[in-house]
Amino acid sequence: MILRSIRILPDDGFDFMPNTLAHLGLQLLPGVPWLKYIDIRWVALGILIPDIPWILQRVLLTLPVDLSIHEIRAYMTILSAPLFCLILALAISRLARNPNIAFLILTIHCMLHHLLDALQVKWDQGVPLLAPFSWQPYTWNLIPTEGLFIYIATLVGLALSIWLTFRKPIMKGISGLLIASPKRIATSLILVLIYFALPLLFIQKPYEYNYFNLAIWANSEARVGSTIMLDRADYIPGDPATIHNQSLPKPVVPQNLELKDKAVISLKGELMEDGALRINDYYIHHSYFRNYASILGLILIALIWIYPKIRGRI
Repeated sequence: MILRSIRILPDDGFDFMPNTLAHLGLQLLPGVPWLKYIDIRWVALGILIPDIPWILQRVLLTLPVDLSIHEIRAYMTILSAPLFCLILALAISRLARNPNIAFLILTIHCMLHHLLDALQVKWDQGVPLLAPFSWQPYTWNLIPTEGLFIYIATLVGLALSIWLTFRKPIMKGISGLLIASPKRIATSLILVLIYFALPLLFIQKPYEYNYFNLAIWANSEARVGSTIMLDRADYIPGDPATIHNQSLPKPVVPQNLELKDKAVISLKGELMEDGALRINDYYIHHSYFRNYASILGLILIALIWIYPKIRGRI
């Protein structure tokens, strides 16, 4: 049976995080009344920290070396957990003029970022909010990834980021980075080393809890009949059509799905003996909206920090 019933996002959209601009909109907006007391650049940096592992993953996968995507995903899943993000926040804050205030701001917005991620509709993984004490993924399936709410948050994030970039700086006592004493730099470097090394102690946990279908791919004998869920896979039409995703060891052939054009889809399906995938349910995403919004958000976060330096305001 060919699946022809298409539910298009934003009705039930899902992904593993909102786009960066949406995070900026949702997390910068509540701080606007307190701009005289909070350096917004540290807010932007706190919003970015939980996404740094996934940015690193994209960079690693572009390198001309043979790397295991599943081992990388397991490692980055651990690295992105809240407690590990706080270690990185602590390392960065040691270079601030007022490290305690900087760490407080980074912590608040790292945690808000994770909570927003957990509020979204997800199928293939949640957020390990209590790691390393518990690796149970949390997702409350309240907010679709693509829809009116996210579009408004994205526009708010775009507008606020541009406005805050070009406004006069505030709270100069904690603004910017300060390459301080050798002791502070050494402390920061040690914390960064801990940040990257500590996840190795827990590297099996994402497999045990089947983040990104890792448990299925690790056991080739148990794959047939297993249900997998894919986030934002590329559907390539053809004879046969194929589905490509970083979670897959190799492209799979959808057994009962025919689309006329190339699409970005998320799906639930069952692995068959011949390596094909029988689709049980799927959604079509609105092209590459999230990717472009995230890239623009990263550029604006960089501008929030760099532009005042260019203007000589710090």
